Amino acid sequence: EAPPYHCEPWVVREILAQHMHSPAMWAIFPIQDLIALNGKIRQKVPQSEQINNPSNAVHYWRYRLHLPLEQLLKESELNISIRVLVDESGRDRPC
Repeated sequence: EAPPYHCEPWVVREILAQHMHSPAMWAIFPIQDLIALNGKIRQKVPQSEQINNPSNAVHYWRYRLHLPLEQLLKESELNISIRVLVDESGRDRPC
């Protein structure tokens, strides 16, 4: 069976949850991974989320977030999803 063309939000959630539950002190995620939790606001073309394309000399580290930060603050569904992941993993409590 072929993998889905897009990494669906439920897959993203599982991947993020695995990393959140790791014993590592830090869990750092690219903003695109967090935004991908919400299928309505993520980029429609997955390739546009690529930060670096080393085979192309003029496309290096030029990622620009497609949403203003003010809009992300208002995305309650996304923010709740992230909060739930943090809470479920226990990362909301000091060690």
